[in-house]
Amino acid sequence: MAKLKEEEIIDRWSVLIEGANGRGKELFKKVDENLKEIKAPKVEILLKEVSPSLMRKKRGEKRTFLVVQNTYLKNYLMYIGAADYGKQLFVSWYLTMEPSALQKFSP
Repeated sequence: MAKLKEEEIIDRWSVLIEGANGRGKELFKKVDENLKEIKAPKVEILLKEVSPSLMRKKRGEKRTFLVVQNTYLKNYLMYIGAADYGKQLFVSWYLTMEPSALQKFSP
């Protein structure tokens, strides 16, 4: 299971959509269809279980995210999440950058 690390998040966005609870899978499907329709080059899309923090990971908490990666920009990942919040749908988006091994060890 992957973990969103605060130090790797370089941008984020979220919104609550009133009356859209229960439509998270529909959102994921539509994003996937749109990316395939525009034939974005070198883009890979997959569903992944992600823990939003180390503490939540230890408690077994996880969320499903649509993970989008351009294979040309391997260090960058976009996580798109959708979770019910009462009668609303909480939609979130995170752009992350994981430093390469060389970048991690350089001063």
